[in-house]
Amino acid sequence: MSAKGGVTVPLNWCVFSEFDSLLHDTISTDPQLLVLLENVYAVCIAQRSSQPKKIVGGFFVRTSYTDKDEEFAEALASAMASIPAFSKFDPVRHSFLPARVKAALDITEDEMLTLLLSQKLKFTTAGNA
Repeated sequence: MSAKGGVTVPLNWCVFSEFDSLLHDTISTDPQLLVLLENVYAVCIAQRSSQPKKIVGGFFVRTSYTDKDEEFAEALASAMASIPAFSKFDPVRHSFLPARVKAALDITEDEMLTLLLSQKLKFTTAGNA
């Protein structure tokens, strides 16, 4: 596993369909653990072979890692693997597009989805205007 050691906890997930609808859910986690994890990321999952970028899903995580840590990508892959709806995505054909965000401990599902949709829009429209 990772040399540094750490914890990454998924908070919610969503899968985007071709018709801009989405499946989503929130994951319950012990609030006492969340207090200890100060780094929060909105992570889009992109199909590697698509041009322009095709964002197929996303998730929110709280983690002890930062994007500067060598183990960060492995921690995201582990978080993704813990979500049954993401079983169709694999790290060989998909990549992570993480964005560090500021989020309160009591961030709502709607707020997380709004941030993920904003990131999706950013990545899929960049350079296409």
